[in-house]
Amino acid sequence: MIKTILVVGASGYVGSHLVPELANSGYQIKATGRNLDLLQKRGWDAIPNIELIELDLNVHSDLDSLLQNVDAVFFLVHGMNHGHDFIDIELHAARTFSQAPQAKCCAACYLSRCASGQTRQIQTPGRQKENRGGNSA
Repeated sequence: MIKTILVVGASGYVGSHLVPELANSGYQIKATGRNLDLLQKRGWDAIPNIELIELDLNVHSDLDSLLQNVDAVFFLVHGMNHGHDFIDIELHAARTFSQAPQAKCCAACYLSRCASGQTRQIQTPGRQKENRGGNSA
């Protein structure tokens, strides 16, 4: 049974709607973002079952301790605000996260706007999933 959910990229559009819904449903939430101040401005730090955590996947982070006792992950990170090379930045963040040893032991949902219109296999340590590219977010 899922009890604790990690939302990586909680400060974005999807995360800003997902976190309160999950919290209202009774889940323990670890909400992360590159800018802790932005998460705090949402008032989530006053909600007892939401923990706010600053996380920048472009900087070395202790992902194993972050993933400790996490049952599911919503990975909502994108790099579109980084300019023309945002795809490389987004892929780097996804690879960094997926290579954490603890990332292999929980359910994960990866949401990305990057799409090629093709189906391909995504390789992560110990897993293989089908990715259907397309134009929908």
